[in-house]
Amino acid sequence: MVRNQPDGLSPGDAECDAAAERYTGCVHGGEVRSVPVPGFTECSPTLTATDLPAGALNWRCVVRSGQAYMVSTGLAQSRSLHDLLDLNPPGFRNMQLRVSNGTTELFTTAPAQWWTQPVELITGGETLSTAGTIYVLAQDASGAVTITADQVGLVVVPSARLTNTESSTNVPTLRADNRSRLWIEGKFKRLNATMGTSTVDLRGVDRSVLRRVHAANTPNGGPCFNFDEATRRSLIEDTTATECTVGYLVRGADLNFTRFTAAGWLGNGMVVSGSRNHFLTGRLNSSSDPALLMDRSSRSPDDNVFVNLLLSNSYSAGMVASMGTLGIAGTVLFNVTAASNGGTAGQSGVTLAYTSRPTVVGLLSLNNSGSGLRLFDVQDLTFWDGAIGSNEGSAVDADYLNGAYFNGVLKLFGNGAPCTVATTTGLGQDCSSPSPSAHTRTINEDPASSVVGRATSAAGVGVTAANAEHVPTWSQFSRAWRG
Repeated sequence: MVRNQPDGLSPGDAECDAAAERYTGCVHGGEVRSVPVPGFTECSPTLTATDLPAGALNWRCVVRSGQAYMVSTGLAQSRSLHDLLDLNPPGFRNMQLRVSNGTTELFTTAPAQWWTQPVELITGGETLSTAGTIYVLAQDASGAVTITADQVGLVVVPSARLTNTESSTNVPTLRADNRSRLWIEGKFKRLNATMGTSTVDLRGVDRSVLRRVHAANTPNGGPCFNFDEATRRSLIEDTTATECTVGYLVRGADLNFTRFTAAGWLGNGMVVSGSRNHFLTGRLNSSSDPALLMDRSSRSPDDNVFVNLLLSNSYSAGMVASMGTLGIAGTVLFNVTAASNGGTAGQSGVTLAYTSRPTVVGLLSLNNSGSGLRLFDVQDLTFWDGAIGSNEGSAVDADYLNGAYFNGVLKLFGNGAPCTVATTTGLGQDCSSPSPSAHTRTINEDPASSVVGRATSAAGVGVTAANAEHVPTWSQFSRAWRG
C-alpha cells in the first residue's frame, strides 16, 4: 500500500505501484491489521496490544476520525511469516488480539483467521506459479525452486534447508525473474556450483521482502545473493551469507538492507555497483578481497548510504570505493568500524578513491596493516569525527584531496605514522585543520579514554536511561568519544 499518512501507515488499499520511488514509500499491507478500541478517542502510553498465540506483530495506537485503533506495524524482529502458519493442515493460524490499558485487560478478540491466502506444502524442485499463494518447505530437501508468479510467498521452516546439488548446469537454488511482491524466508544452499552460480538469484524483482534468509554456496562457486540491475524497491532484512565467492552482489537500486552479515568465503563480503541503496547495521569480512567493494567498472554506484557497519578480519582492505574508470558520488558512511584488515598485504581500513561528495561521520579504524584511512583523488569530502589508531601505516594517507572539510574530533594514536598528506586542500600535512576545516586533532590519544565500550548511564551522553545500555559510546549521542 502507499505510505501516505504522517504515522507512516496507509488509510486504504491504494497499491504501491511504479510511482513510489523507494521501498520506504510503501507499506507491506499483509503486516497491517487494525482493531478499534471502544470508548477511547485518543491514544495513551498505557494502551497496549499483543497478538495471540505467537506475539508475532508489533502494535501501536493511532487515532483516525476521533477513534483510537491498535494497528500492527510489522512483524516483530524475532518473528517471521512461519510463526503465523499452521502446517497440519497447511493454512494461517487462528489469531486473537488482547488489548490492555496498563495492567487492566480491556478485551480479547475472538479467534479468527486474519489472512486467507492459500498455503501449500512443497518438497523442493518445484516451479512456484500460482499468484497469491504461500509455499512452505517443511523438511530438508534437494533441488532448485523458481518463482514465476507475482505475490508469492516462499517459507523454508527454520528446521529445514533447501540445497541444490546440480553440478552440470548454472542453476541457482532459488531464482525469480521479473516478479513483484514476493516474500522469501529460510535457508538455502548451493553445492557443486560452477563459477558464477548464485544461491539466491533475483532479477528484475520489485517491491519484495527477503527476511531471515541464510544463503550458502561452494567457495569456488558464485554469490550467495545476486540482485541484478533491474531489482529495486525491496527490503533485505536479517540475512546471512556464508562460504561464497561474494556474499552480496548488489547491482540493483533503491534496496533497503537491514541487519546483514557475510563471513567465511574466498572473495568480497559485499560488492555494490547499484545506486541509492541503504545499508543499516551490517557485518562484513572476507578471506582475500576487500570486505566491501564499491565497483564502478561498468556503472557508477552513486548515493549509497551505510549506517552502523563493521568491516573486520579481511586479508585485504576493509572497504574500497574505487574500481574501473567511472567515478563514484555521494557515498555516506555513518558509524563505520574497520578493524584488523589487511593481513600481511598492507591494506587500509577504508579507501576512498576517485570519488566525489563522500560523507564520513563517526569512523573508527583500528589495527589495520596499512593506513587507517586512504584518500586519493577525492572531491568535496565531508568528514566529521574519527578515531584512527594502532594501524601499521599512516593514520591518514591523503593525496589529491580537493575541497575537503573536516570537523568534530580527529583522534590519532599508535599508528605507524600520524599522517601522510600531499596535494590536498582541507587537511594539513600533519592532519591539522587549515580553513575551511575546523576539526580538533589529537595525536597519541590514550585509547583507554576514548572508546571503552557501552555507556552505562545517561549522564551527559544525550540518551535516556532506558536505552543507555544499548548505545555504543562512540556513536549516536551528543558527546562523541565519551568513555
